[in-house]
Amino acid sequence: LLDPGLAEMAQSGLRLSAVEMANADYQRAVLASSINVFLNSFDVLLMPATPFAAFDVGQDFPVEMGMTSWLDWAANLYLFNLSQSPAMSFPMRRSKTGLPIAVQIAAGKYRDALILEAAMRLELENSQ
Repeated sequence: LLDPGLAEMAQSGLRLSAVEMANADYQRAVLASSINVFLNSFDVLLMPATPFAAFDVGQDFPVEMGMTSWLDWAANLYLFNLSQSPAMSFPMRRSKTGLPIAVQIAAGKYRDALILEAAMRLELENSQ
C-alpha cells in the first residue's frame, strides 16, 4: 500500500554504506545549522508551498513540466524537514480550475508557536 515513489526513495537509502550515511548526516547537520541561523533572522518566512497548482493524483512529479523527480518540485518542502525547522502549509485560495494554492510558513527551530500565530492571522485575513 506504500506509494511507489516513496518506496523507491526508501530503497535507494538501502544502497548507501555506513560511511556514506554518516557523511550525509554530517552534511545535513551543517545545512540545518545554516538554515536555522538564517531563519532566526526573521519571525517567520512565507513562501509558495509549491511552484504550481496540484498535478494529477498518482504522479510523483509533473512530467509535462520537464521534471524527473519529486525533488524537482519539492525543494521548498524537504529543506525544513532536513533542518528540523517547523513549517506548515496553509491554503490561501483556489486556482482557476478549483485546485488549492498554498503558502508555506517556516520559522527557526523550536519556534512552532510563531508559525501557528502566523497561520491564525492568515486565516482571519482570508475569512473576511
